Amino acid sequence: MNVPFSIIEPFFHFLSISILIYLCLLSLFKYIKKSEYSLFVFRVTIFSVIFYGVDLILNTIKNEMFSKTLVLGLFFSILGFIIHNEQLKKEKKFFRLFVFFGLALICSFLSNT
Repeated sequence: MNVPFSIIEPFFHFLSISILIYLCLLSLFKYIKKSEYSLFVFRVTIFSVIFYGVDLILNTIKNEMFSKTLVLGLFFSILGFIIHNEQLKKEKKFFRLFVFFGLALICSFLSNT
């Protein structure tokens, strides 16, 4: 086990979980309110995918093996990002963001146990 990565990894895991929670709540709120899709939401989704990938890399270095649940969560977040970019209707964008990043959030919570 690498000592510096064992110190940094919980911070990135917490950060990726908090960004996922924020993105899920934001997309659910905007889906219910039927708000416009903005550049801010796009940036949050990009940051979420980036931090989730960094969390997976740091977890792999710390534990010296891949966490299958984190890999599945990264797959869901990338798939959700790709699918939501192809949609033109804002309601479908927010719903897909909520579903796929919610699945990534569940996978992230399950990776701790």
